[in-house]
Amino acid sequence: MLIRSVVVQCLASHEFLCPSPDGDVTTTPLLSKAGHFDDIDEAVSTAEFFGLEPHEFEVFPFFIDVMTKATKRH
Repeated sequence: MLIRSVVVQCLASHEFLCPSPDGDVTTTPLLSKAGHFDDIDEAVSTAEFFGLEPHEFEVFPFFIDVMTKATKRH
């Protein structure tokens, strides 16, 4: 079954937001390591919490298999 997911990319560094080992947020250059968000509002809130202004990031929604999503959640 496919479900909607969202990733966030910083436009300056071209890196993606992802969870850090300490439970905070960090970035990765690899899309495969990007954190997946349930919806756009959650992704935008996290990007802003990370210190990015709205013009400094892009949100990319897509569809992913539900089992894959379970291993990629932020």
